[in-house]
Amino acid sequence: MKFLRRIFCIFCCSAEYKVFLVGNHQNALGKAFIYEKCTKAMQEILAKTTEDFKNEEVINFDKQKDNNFLVLADGVKHISSTTKSDIYEKTDDGKYHFSSIKEVANLKKDDIAVIETSDDFLNFKV
Repeated sequence: MKFLRRIFCIFCCSAEYKVFLVGNHQNALGKAFIYEKCTKAMQEILAKTTEDFKNEEVINFDKQKDNNFLVLADGVKHISSTTKSDIYEKTDDGKYHFSSIKEVANLKKDDIAVIETSDDFLNFKV
């Protein structure tokens, strides 16, 4: 078996990098990997802070405004778990057990939800 002579071939256009794995005859061996971090659109996303979004759409993991936060898509239900309501725990078989459900009980089929605790979050579709 012959080893590939050339591993990567990089093309640059508009600060978007496309990387291909190529064979001996310069033929692409798979789909291109596109690195978009340097594009204007990606830089605009990376520059956003928690203040650019509605408060109820943001889960901030460390209370910093410029990183470590999640923005929920439209229609996703945000549920805050407390020590008294909407409590969940993962069982040994990989399933989740809910207790003292309050907001979770109001979810309907096809709803998407995120339950936030003080140190974790769980997202799922009903």
